[in-house]
Amino acid sequence: MLGLRSFLVFNQLQRGWRFGNGFNGCRFFRKPSPRYKHWTDYYGTRCPMKILARQAIKQLSIIVQKDPSLEMYEKPLRKVVIQRYLECMAVRTTRVEASSLQIGENEASEEVYIHEIEPYILNESGIAVEIDHKTGFISFSNTTKMRVLEAFDGLAERVDFHPPALRRKIDIRPEHLLRAHDRSSIIHRLQHTCEETAEARRQSAKEREEAERENARLERIQNEEKKKEAVRLAQEARGLAEYQEHINQNRRKVVLRRLKEKYKGFDAPPALTLRASTDFVQELTTLLTAHLKKTTQQKTADVTKMNHFERACRELEIPKRKAIELEELEQHKAERAAARENFLIQHRKEFEKRQLDNQILKKFIKEAAVFAEQTQMKGKTSKRDEQQMLLQQERERLQGL
Repeated sequence: MLGLRSFLVFNQLQRGWRFGNGFNGCRFFRKPSPRYKHWTDYYGTRCPMKILARQAIKQLSIIVQKDPSLEMYEKPLRKVVIQRYLECMAVRTTRVEASSLQIGENEASEEVYIHEIEPYILNESGIAVEIDHKTGFISFSNTTKMRVLEAFDGLAERVDFHPPALRRKIDIRPEHLLRAHDRSSIIHRLQHTCEETAEARRQSAKEREEAERENARLERIQNEEKKKEAVRLAQEARGLAEYQEHINQNRRKVVLRRLKEKYKGFDAPPALTLRASTDFVQELTTLLTAHLKKTTQQKTADVTKMNHFERACRELEIPKRKAIELEELEQHKAERAAARENFLIQHRKEFEKRQLDNQILKKFIKEAAVFAEQTQMKGKTSKRDEQQMLLQQERERLQGL
């Protein structure tokens, strides 16, 4: 209850300070009382308006929860809090975020703002505002006027009040007229400067507006171009997908033809090429696996049959093979015996020949020893002879150069 009471008291104090004394024609605001100024400074600096409003909404919800019979007053009091919050913010600033008006809500809801808060601001609050839905800000129309009046109010407080002049003859001198002329010239120049500044501001605002319109037009053109580009890219992607699908179908046909050529008897429906890549691979794998399984089983049966046939043939050939093996064994034994006999005869002949040669060579053993000794003596050269021979070769080489 303290938050709600503080918020309402603060707004009443602000309303009494700003508007309670009133103004007539072009007269300025009169100086507020020290009591109002003290309360306004305290709540305006130490207690932000949004915190006070949130505390007021929280206290209001607590009161309604304690006494459900007061639920009918909850919505009007919420509107009062929003009204006071807007009045205070209109005095303090030129604009405020629209999402900040959803005071006391856990999550900002766009539907609550559109259906409850915005209609109340435009139709019931009585505050002149401008709502920019693009940026989400609310601008106060009378804020500038209030600030100008506050500036004039502060200026009036600092101006010294002079007592009325006495009725006497005024001594007007040329320097007085010159000062008055200079002062009027300065005022005229200031007026002209203000008019030029105002005109420049209007021209700048007009140029900004034209620039914004031009930017909006360019943005619309860019958006249209982006949409056209997106449509074109989508068409290209669709055409590329169709072309890729056509290529994939041709590849699937080639795969089926090669499989039929490689695996005799394998058959697949032509409609299989129209399936997606994953389905095509799965179904083709299933069909090929079934065909290979069937072929393998058939080959296994044929191999088993041939094994039985070969085993039967071997059982019939076993007696004949045994007779042939015995005959070949006897023949091999006879051949080995004849070969051994021939080897012994040949070995005997070679042994007798070597014995005869040894008897003949024994007659020439002494002569062979003498001949070997003579040959060894002839072939041996001394170191001196080797040096003489090398020296002679070097001389011949130098003479040749």
